[in-house]
Amino acid sequence: MVVDVIIPAYNEEQSIALVVDAIPKNIVRHIYVSNNASRDNTANVAASSGAIVVDQPIPGYGNACLKAMQAIANNPIKPDVVVFLDGDNSDFPEDVHLLLREIKNGHDLVIGSRALGEIQSGSMTPQQLFGNDSVVFWIFIYRFGTF
Repeated sequence: MVVDVIIPAYNEEQSIALVVDAIPKNIVRHIYVSNNASRDNTANVAASSGAIVVDQPIPGYGNACLKAMQAIANNPIKPDVVVFLDGDNSDFPEDVHLLLREIKNGHDLVIGSRALGEIQSGSMTPQQLFGNDSVVFWIFIYRFGTF
């Protein structure tokens, strides 16, 4: 299974090396850090850690993701799986194998959750918690027609 990782990053020079270094290199082919208009040394730190850095001067998480996906699309050998991680070290890159296990078990999409289990104090803003609950509610309504 060919696996690539995308890390959209905005001013993450303090954490990006921790994220890149924690990714299991034995199961990941390429790590793309999409430097999203950072004003710090994110791009250099990511490159020094072994990541492929693509620059996205247009701000926005989605823009950064799309720029890295374009870089992946330019590779003649496409990955079977693309994993997205945050550059602020809030995810657990060493657990990529858990996501891949679910893909191998037949799932097409696997999403990690910061909301399940114990949420560390300060890891999610009230707006993020509200947003997550709202999205789940509307997905449920769309899928089942009722709550």
